Amino acid sequence: MNGLDCVHPSPSPSRSLSPLQLPPYLPSPPRMQWIYPLLLNATSRVVFIPFVGSVVRYRASYNPNYATLTGHGSGSGNVESGIIARPGRTIGGFVDGLRRTYRVEGWAGLYKGSIPILLETLIIRGSLAFMKIHPSVPLVLIAAPQLGIPEAIFFVLVYSIIKLPMTVFLIRSITTPYKLPLLSASPMQAFTTLLSPSERRNPYLLYNSPGLFIAISLQTALPLLFLHFVFDMTTSVFDRELEVMVFAVVVVVYVMAFLGSTVLMTPLEVVVVRLAQQENGGTGAGGGVEELEPLEEEGGVEMRVEGEGGLEGQGRGRGGVRYSESEDVIS
Repeated sequence: MNGLDCVHPSPSPSRSLSPLQLPPYLPSPPRMQWIYPLLLNATSRVVFIPFVGSVVRYRASYNPNYATLTGHGSGSGNVESGIIARPGRTIGGFVDGLRRTYRVEGWAGLYKGSIPILLETLIIRGSLAFMKIHPSVPLVLIAAPQLGIPEAIFFVLVYSIIKLPMTVFLIRSITTPYKLPLLSASPMQAFTTLLSPSERRNPYLLYNSPGLFIAISLQTALPLLFLHFVFDMTTSVFDRELEVMVFAVVVVVYVMAFLGSTVLMTPLEVVVVRLAQQENGGTGAGGGVEELEPLEEEGGVEMRVEGEGGLEGQGRGRGGVRYSESEDVIS
């Protein structure tokens, strides 16, 4: 044995990655060094909250036509059925959502949803960092090349169960016209504002939203499927001698997979926003909707939905203070 053997030890034998183990091409900081990247990740997500909120409000409010009931046959529309379609007041786009939110609710309205984002970051990203996984690395990027079909199904189900209540709180906190006193002496008022009486008594009712769990599961499964496909293709290609044509094919496949996932994910994100706004509860014990009472006004018929506390619309905002008494960001 010479001196070179001490300087250059023989490499350790390769071993296969266990499920959800960090791939060798991703950084693996010690547990005590993840605080800074975790805080940086949380801060960057909070900084971009106004832009996320604008997209959420646009998806929640897009309604070019809505139907109103009328008792007369005059005017445009379907005279026989008594339904008149007229354009609703909606957010015109991304920039219009930012401008309108700032005008009605100010800076506080732009940063609604910061607390759910922070909690989600601390719970999910913090758990990853505790397992010596860099908190900035998406979990699906780690899971895609390593999980088989049974493990992937289990991963999607568990992740969707954790993600659903976080999504509901985030969407409702962004779209509610009421102030959320999270930093006041009564932080539980936020739960009163965002949840119906039935949901507060039985939190599992959040999972009863028709189609919401399926939509969130598809949101998780589709990127996992596309990334797994891309990883398999790139692995099979780079095991061979790299050629220009082969590399070009890989790039084209990657771009097509990215575009395909975007086309499929956008409708799902709209569906999730719409479904997360709907409250759960019936006319039984503590149901959120108690009765439908028709009100006659100017010859027409309007439908008033009253819940606990005599609130209108979706029933949220019980005892809360509105940002504006004359106008809402989402009509």
